[in-house]
Amino acid sequence: MDPRHGYILILQYLKMKYYILGMLILSATVFNSRAKATTTKLAMFGKMDQGIKQDSSTIYYDRSWKLYKDKQYENALKDINSAIELNPDVSAYYEVKCYILIPLKRNKELIETATKGIAVDPNNASFYDIRGNTYYFEFNPKAAVQDYEKMLEIDQTNARFYNNYLKVLNEQRQDSDIIRVYALFEQALKDHEQLKDANFIGDVHFYAALAYERMKDYDSASAIYTKAIKENDDASMYYNNRGLIYNSRGEIQLGLEDLSKAIALEPGKAGYYANRATIWMHNKSYDEARKDLLKTLSLGESSLAVYTNLATTYMALKDYTSACKAFENALKISPNNSTAQSNYAYCLYDTGQYDKAALAMQRAYQIDPKEIDILVGMLVCHAKANQWKEARKVRLDIKNKSTYNPSQLLLQQLIKEGYSYSDAFQSDWVQAIDKLSR
Repeated sequence: MDPRHGYILILQYLKMKYYILGMLILSATVFNSRAKATTTKLAMFGKMDQGIKQDSSTIYYDRSWKLYKDKQYENALKDINSAIELNPDVSAYYEVKCYILIPLKRNKELIETATKGIAVDPNNASFYDIRGNTYYFEFNPKAAVQDYEKMLEIDQTNARFYNNYLKVLNEQRQDSDIIRVYALFEQALKDHEQLKDANFIGDVHFYAALAYERMKDYDSASAIYTKAIKENDDASMYYNNRGLIYNSRGEIQLGLEDLSKAIALEPGKAGYYANRATIWMHNKSYDEARKDLLKTLSLGESSLAVYTNLATTYMALKDYTSACKAFENALKISPNNSTAQSNYAYCLYDTGQYDKAALAMQRAYQIDPKEIDILVGMLVCHAKANQWKEARKVRLDIKNKSTYNPSQLLLQQLIKEGYSYSDAFQSDWVQAIDKLSR
């Protein structure tokens, strides 16, 4: 049985899973933050000293702005339309209309309005930002990317622009483009004392770090996560992801510190406990891992990964009864998972339930007949049941269909490779091979 195999692969599964959750959270944040940015933008137009010619259209504009602040969007839309009808050459009117249309979720009209705004003022990056965002929500990422490119061509001083662009590129896994856009962002940081909408700087770093991580440049990813944390030290996802990188590099203490920080910031997020549990397991602190995994379950995350890791910790603690129960729960979720099935068989074997162990090992063999760990288990189960003909067949399979030699020393070799076997099982293996060799 290979507990290391079990939890390292599960670590990657959990890591990816919670990246996805993180991206979903950030996407929602982008949408909400766009509304916040809208308030800031509209405040700029609240005073009529922005070069807008004073005429009857400004009366409608003023009233529209007040109605917008009062969330009377339909009435605000009527007034801004009247302002545009009276003076169609003021780009500010189109921009305000766009912001009114956002909460009304009239995306088709929003795209048309932003397009008209571009015709009036082609150097206003906000129109490309608004239209690009709307294309994104209309599931047209290609058009969104085109608008974001034009947006940054006009204005490279707004962190929100980079954030929105990188969000789309990240979802498409266009990592080389993410790195390219991030380089523009870093240059903008050097060239300007402060970027507009600076509260998005941390998220821009975050998206870049994800790209570097997918490219397996973990040193760069870790360094950029650190930049993100410096910008926003209460973003739990930054600590989560950096902590997992620390763990993969064997920097256990740093990994634990980051995951503990993530948990302190968001104690209700089950995935953080599951990820910290993998680090405890890496450190062979199995009781601490057990506690975190039970906390994960209590928060509603009852996945194959969690139950398999929990079973592994129980086995390491020699609580085989609890381990068997956890494996049974894992197999309810994924009955065809060969690793969970074979580990369950070993757990049953170590509790003396040899007949049930043989059945579980047989199911694992049907799923993956070439896995050495399963073949070893099959041989010993047959020997325990005095099924020597079947045991000899499995021994030949190991010899002829694998790179291993089915000798008495095989388990010692497998243990060095990361597999794990109880003392009792090792003794039964030696006895079985001895008898088969006669």
